[in-house]
Amino acid sequence: MSLRTLMARIAVIAGVSLTLPFTVAGDEVTMSADQMAGSVVNDHIRVSWHGSSWVIQWPQNPSASLTDARAEVTVGGQVRTVGDEGWTCAVAEQPVSDGLGEGVALAVVCTSDDGLELSLTARALADQPAAVFEARVRNASDAPLVVQGIKLLSSAAGLQPGVCADIAGDLSVYIDSGAQGGTRAAPLGDGQTCQGICAIHNHVARLGLVCAFVSFEHDNQVRIAPADGAVALDAITTTPVELAAGQSHSYDPVLVSCRANAFEALERYADAVRDLNNPPIPEKTPMGWISWYGYRLTMTEDTVQADADVIARHFSKYGVSLIQIDHGWQDRDICGNWVENEKFPHGLPWLSERLGEMGFEMGLWAAPSVVSEFAPLVTEHPDALVLDAAGVPVVVAERWTWAPHGKTHRVDPMTDAGARFLREFAALMNGYGITYLKTDFISNWGGAIPARIGMGILREELDDTIMLRPCSTALNILLGYAGEIGIARDIGNAGGNWEHMRKYTMEAASKWFMHRRFWLNSGGCLIVGDANETLGEAIGRATVLALTGGTALLSDRMPELEAQPERMALVPLCLPPSDVPARPIDFFDIGRDRDYPRVWHTHADADWGQWEVVGLLNWSDAPIEQTISFDTLGLAPGTECLVYDFWTGTLAGRFTGACTATVPAGSARCLRIMPVTDRPAVVGTDMHVTQGLVELTDVLWDEEKLTLSGQAQRAPGAEGTVLVWVPDGYAVAAGQEVRERGPRCIAVPVHFDEARRGWSAHFERANGGAALPLEPSDSVLKEETVRWFGG
Repeated sequence: MSLRTLMARIAVIAGVSLTLPFTVAGDEVTMSADQMAGSVVNDHIRVSWHGSSWVIQWPQNPSASLTDARAEVTVGGQVRTVGDEGWTCAVAEQPVSDGLGEGVALAVVCTSDDGLELSLTARALADQPAAVFEARVRNASDAPLVVQGIKLLSSAAGLQPGVCADIAGDLSVYIDSGAQGGTRAAPLGDGQTCQGICAIHNHVARLGLVCAFVSFEHDNQVRIAPADGAVALDAITTTPVELAAGQSHSYDPVLVSCRANAFEALERYADAVRDLNNPPIPEKTPMGWISWYGYRLTMTEDTVQADADVIARHFSKYGVSLIQIDHGWQDRDICGNWVENEKFPHGLPWLSERLGEMGFEMGLWAAPSVVSEFAPLVTEHPDALVLDAAGVPVVVAERWTWAPHGKTHRVDPMTDAGARFLREFAALMNGYGITYLKTDFISNWGGAIPARIGMGILREELDDTIMLRPCSTALNILLGYAGEIGIARDIGNAGGNWEHMRKYTMEAASKWFMHRRFWLNSGGCLIVGDANETLGEAIGRATVLALTGGTALLSDRMPELEAQPERMALVPLCLPPSDVPARPIDFFDIGRDRDYPRVWHTHADADWGQWEVVGLLNWSDAPIEQTISFDTLGLAPGTECLVYDFWTGTLAGRFTGACTATVPAGSARCLRIMPVTDRPAVVGTDMHVTQGLVELTDVLWDEEKLTLSGQAQRAPGAEGTVLVWVPDGYAVAAGQEVRERGPRCIAVPVHFDEARRGWSAHFERANGGAALPLEPSDSVLKEETVRWFGG
């Protein structure tokens, strides 16, 4: 027993209150002599139970706390609050061991007079300012009962989010919609309801607090609202549970944490989600092409092969290996009869084999939850569908969007007939030779229970080689089944619809912390060759796709794009994905001075160096000026930095503390920012939006030889350029194939006669600064000259 624990227990026996400093390493549990109170504590957090409620304190942020957090269950329409009359509670230690680690939890068992038993546990995560709370309900009576819902944590006015003068105005909230569309940030205002994940950003105290569920087997909510100078908080599970006598049920755990900012708080929360659930995240992030935006329902077997042929010539070398056939391949373009139509006369197995010969895997779109009234299933097996009280199939939509239209129904995965249909559907998919299944309109299954049952049947029956990619769905409840998932609304075809792009951008930015923790993020498709698309919009779409860091899917008509080499040149700039999602660093300003995040930040950490990539977006008809403070990028205040502008191909200059750029209307800028160095260094490339993160390796400065060198990776036959900073005291050695790219910046060409090529730049000492050749720079991607301020 530690001295700290011994002192606490002596104090309890003596009947005195003792407050101890937070100095222990690891988790420890202390309890009162009568086992009515106790605490679990580490260096970063203390969680205590005081008779009927939880108290959370953060020693490094003493202005933040959660007090009087009670548990409630609703049985028979009656709310039962733990600790009220008729309840008894006892506290004990409980060892824990799972994906979150090993330790000890504080366990509270509360029993009501009529035989309802509620077990509550709290654990402090090792070396973290985070605690995880769990609840299990048991029917200890002789009669069955229904628990309609549970509030695992409920505090009427006990959340103190740090120092601020105006609770409603100084706090911003991460509002999880639980779906692809709708997730956003907003000022706390009158309060918000989040579908399982909630974060608070305190603009005054610069703190971030998270209250979020760590698994999603139920329908969960987190509700917050201002209350008496603090915040009311409820973490709720709304899924009803039927319990026979003696039966018990466990609910999804909830994590509560306080960190330096909401971005870090959400990222570390997502680490806990990954560690606890071990979701099926593929090692390789897919790169491919889908038919939908280029062709919609006009896609055929021949067009698929023609597009694959272009991709094989130009983009297979970058790793593009998936051809996904979207809506329109199946019987009469309807849902519910998943066999090929006349547009695929050779059949899908033949096409899969043909694509395989070209070096591709095949993917398919399908909607296993949806059944058209024209599908045989409706008349032959109506018992496989969701039925109303009269036994008639429930109508999901009166008119399906696409011809032949008609009503649609939904499969019921909770019936034997519905489950059988899904197993037969999976068998068909297995026979088509696919490795990727985009399952659309999963939201038709409704809540967590039917959706997880339906997706569970598919996952069990599909070959292990097939990755599930749900679409048009609730997101969180599919944790554990989705290898990849769409993180925003349908991106749509190009054409200058800035209102749509603002909403899409907000949603695509909001899920950054989920990538490779929940699943692979899919930020939509890249469309750069649409006749209705300006070069600026194409640049903006490429910037967004590359900075999401996730799946890279192309969706142009590739033969038409091949005829536009200046547009086609945009595609490799996003390949391969970086796998490093950008933070939307102005996300919590939404609802204040902006309606979508305009500033996306990726911290690039390569084996050979570190730098910041900042994407600036402008989905409007007028230029905007955007200031980037370097301290918001994690750089020390007052740092002098070099700023390279990717899309204009110029070194903008040296800036101290901040820089301001004009972002063209309906377009984007992408900046590479790094502290000024006193020796030659890479300041950018023209080969990838992240400018060195995926295409450069082994970059070294040789002080003795005054040589900067490295390796570059692109497709054989490509041309690229490495941009190098030439500081005072250095001049470019004669006889090299380099050219000027702005003051004190040279461009080193790389000719890829094979996929991996070395490059180098040689220098000599100079007294008067850099002596550079004066050949003018040029870039086919240059649209407007950026204006810089404050340099």
